Amino acid sequence: MKQRCEKCHQQIDTAFCPNCGTPAEIPRINSHFLLHEVQHEFVHVDKGFFYTTKELLIRPGHSIREYIMESRYRHFKPIAFLFICSVIYTFLDQKIGVKPPVQTLEGNVGKMLYWISENYSYANLVEIFFIGLFVCLFFRRKGFNYFENIVLLCYVTGFAMLIGVLFMIAGYVFKSETITSYYPWILFLYIVWAIGQFYDHRNAVSYLKALLAYVVGFFTFVILSIILAMVLEKAGVIF
Repeated sequence: MKQRCEKCHQQIDTAFCPNCGTPAEIPRINSHFLLHEVQHEFVHVDKGFFYTTKELLIRPGHSIREYIMESRYRHFKPIAFLFICSVIYTFLDQKIGVKPPVQTLEGNVGKMLYWISENYSYANLVEIFFIGLFVCLFFRRKGFNYFENIVLLCYVTGFAMLIGVLFMIAGYVFKSETITSYYPWILFLYIVWAIGQFYDHRNAVSYLKALLAYVVGFFTFVILSIILAMVLEKAGVIF
């Protein structure tokens, strides 16, 4: 017996619409359906998230380049990866993280700088758009556009936060703030290594460009944040 497709309204007599692929019958949501969805998502994370994490540990630039240019089905999606890593980092930072020094600067500028230092994971979500501009500028002859560089930074920044999670746990277990103080340097070295490897792992200039792009992008973000805070303060908007 023929019936109409719910999506494109073509008459069908098979399990799936030959025109758009929509199932002929939409299954009811029950316990079996929910169990299947949970299993599907768990397997997806197991095969995607952890595979991507492993690749970003041992060959970050190469694996991201493969995602952009060759094959994407094995990798966890970049924005989702960054979001999950940010959530994990934020949760642990609130529970066991070392708090930044008490704010010393007054006014909006002091509050803005304090917020950036206290909310590293959130600031990262904005910061990558500025760093991406300079990565795109410094490597403009390589042929990758701005959005592809954002994908690169989503993966790299996400994994950098996972490194931060390990340092937080180690600092908490060994009751040592010295351990966590090494994290910014490891983060910096990892990001430069990953970006340089992505563009040309055999050329030392790639790592120098990656370093400059990251530093200039980061300070551009900070300076513009300070300017925004000053403008708002002049306008009478106090944080």
